[in-house]
Amino acid sequence: MATTNVPPDAPGVPSNPNDKDFKKPKDEDFKKPVSWLLGPQLIASLKWTALYIAFKNKLDPRDWMQANIHCFDEQQRLHAAANADEFWFDYFADTGDGQRAMYSIAYMCLSDLWVEAPAALNSVVAFNKQNMASPTHLLRGEFLFVGGDTSYHIADYATVSKRFQAPFHWAFGDLKEAGKVTDDDPRRPLFGLPGNHDYYDVIDGFNRQFRKPTSPENEANQEGLPPQLSIPGFQRCQQASYVAIQLPFGWWFWGLDNEVDRLDIRQQEFFKRIGKGHPPKLIVATPEPTTVLGKLAKSDDKVAQAFKDLNLRRPFLHDGFLLEGECRLDLSGDTHHYARYWGPDATVREDADSSTVVRSDAPSASNYASVVSGLGGAFFHPSHTGVHEVAEQVLYPSPETSRRAVAARLFNPWHLISGGYVALLGASVAAIIYFAAAIPKSSRDVVDALLQRLGITAAPATFLNQHFPDVKGPTSELLTRAGFTLPATVWHLILLTLSVVFVVMSVRYSKKMVELSQKEEAEFRAASFRVVALLVAAIGCLLAGVWKLVEYRDSLSPFKSSLLILFFTLWAITALVASMIYAEWLAKQAREKEVSKRDYWPVWTLIILALIILCAGIFLFGKYPVVYHFSDVIFALITLGGAASLIVLAVIVGGESQAVVGKIGFAMLGAWHALLQLAVVFLLVRIGSPVAWALAVGVVLVFAFIGNQLARRGWRWAL
Repeated sequence: MATTNVPPDAPGVPSNPNDKDFKKPKDEDFKKPVSWLLGPQLIASLKWTALYIAFKNKLDPRDWMQANIHCFDEQQRLHAAANADEFWFDYFADTGDGQRAMYSIAYMCLSDLWVEAPAALNSVVAFNKQNMASPTHLLRGEFLFVGGDTSYHIADYATVSKRFQAPFHWAFGDLKEAGKVTDDDPRRPLFGLPGNHDYYDVIDGFNRQFRKPTSPENEANQEGLPPQLSIPGFQRCQQASYVAIQLPFGWWFWGLDNEVDRLDIRQQEFFKRIGKGHPPKLIVATPEPTTVLGKLAKSDDKVAQAFKDLNLRRPFLHDGFLLEGECRLDLSGDTHHYARYWGPDATVREDADSSTVVRSDAPSASNYASVVSGLGGAFFHPSHTGVHEVAEQVLYPSPETSRRAVAARLFNPWHLISGGYVALLGASVAAIIYFAAAIPKSSRDVVDALLQRLGITAAPATFLNQHFPDVKGPTSELLTRAGFTLPATVWHLILLTLSVVFVVMSVRYSKKMVELSQKEEAEFRAASFRVVALLVAAIGCLLAGVWKLVEYRDSLSPFKSSLLILFFTLWAITALVASMIYAEWLAKQAREKEVSKRDYWPVWTLIILALIILCAGIFLFGKYPVVYHFSDVIFALITLGGAASLIVLAVIVGGESQAVVGKIGFAMLGAWHALLQLAVVFLLVRIGSPVAWALAVGVVLVFAFIGNQLARRGWRWAL
């Protein structure tokens, strides 16, 4: 890099290799992996992650790109003379996490390797051929392809520079000092495709890292600035977030960018055009695997849809079968372990250890394989979990190794406490529960009633209660008398539930109404009548339910009144969300047909309904001091919302790959988890003595030991 004439404070100037950022730190000064338990990097990235989730279909930079084809002819190949019948390339994905791991990966990509012959799974691989009888030379790849998620948590400029670029400079410097590389070595092409962590930055960092610069890698541009994020030993060649590489021997390498919904039209046309008339020998890299965790893909999955758009066969949907004369490899990262599905039967050396597992019952194929290779240095995903619809030919690490590693991390209390700010979040939740359970009379009486039902005598009120204003009215009959009779309660729930159902149905019919607006007027009027009738019914049910509640308003305790205010607030938010969803749907309809002002009246109706509901809840039930209502609402959100979140997360995340029965099982696990979390906090903060707190710490340590042992042995139900 020529940076001698560049002012040190020039905007956008990457660090000079001689600067401190590219001086290899001491081992203890390597940046550690990012924290996922509400770590500072994760918190800092939440804004961009939320923007991506909200607008990812709107912010699609691919349509402005013009991709290029990179060809490897005999003159461009580094090892053509020595290995005329071989072509090597390097691939990794999910990189730029801990600097030590990234340094190791970079060192390997810049080095030649040797393996004991005959090469097989679990063979010894080394950086030199000493002490090897007849070593096989594993050449550096002709190019390096990064398969997505260049850095964590967001692959923006700063993160890519620190966690991806800098380790490459350190590795190159060490190899240069050892005499294994020089500055005069030809630069190899560097390619990549973006994953979801690249898109959180709207692929700005990805663009700077992988797009061909305006000047050669070691020269300044017309402004006197060196190329940004240049990697020693490599040159950037691609012009888009997707790329086609023509390989020797009739092979092609396609890198697809289908992270944002479906493939855009220009990308589809690019690959369809170059795919005509070429032998069907193809390597396809995608941001997500075609087959993962032993689960067969569905025809409507994002990756499967991309293959359909390009008229490529989808053997991963069924049995891995390809027609004779075709050969293809599907390659991806995203899941952070190694797995190969189909492909040739694997063999293991006799001295193999247990780090890699080979399945004898796995299906094989002579001309197709799906490979997951997400071992670029990020945290590792367990390999012992899966759906078992299709077995892996090769899996690394083995389920036993994976189970031991996960158990060691999961059942280490200090790791959970120090892994981010999740401990601070837990402490905040506990403090809120303690405050609500011990100080305000409204929520404290509810907790007392719950404890009495369990036969537990609650601790006396503290002196802090004097700072809360006194309240009149019943306060402690939540469980003994609901404030109104049971039939009335059921009646209220029915009315309010019907109001929700009617609103949802009105939104559905209003969409149908817009579809009919360009057709017969009679059908349009009929649909409009249904919408109006449903909204009137919804408002009527809501008013009837509110009227019945108002009858018992004077007998409601502060806590019950606060719950009703919370309910009405959530109900108003639901109406607003419904109006936003409907407005978004109308915007999509406007692309195909004309949408008039009258089509928007359900949006305004829902907004007005939300305002009426919110004001009614506050006006009718906000009769106690604001401090009580505020405290009770926060308390209810923490307890009820926290419990619901644990159940929903268990179903959505834990049961993602499960069928209905499996999702129900995860829901039960989430409910049990929520009960344990809340019960422990309630008991400790309300009746806990120093002995109880010490006992709780002891229980945690005992459970950590027992849980570790059960997890290592795979006794899931016992765990």
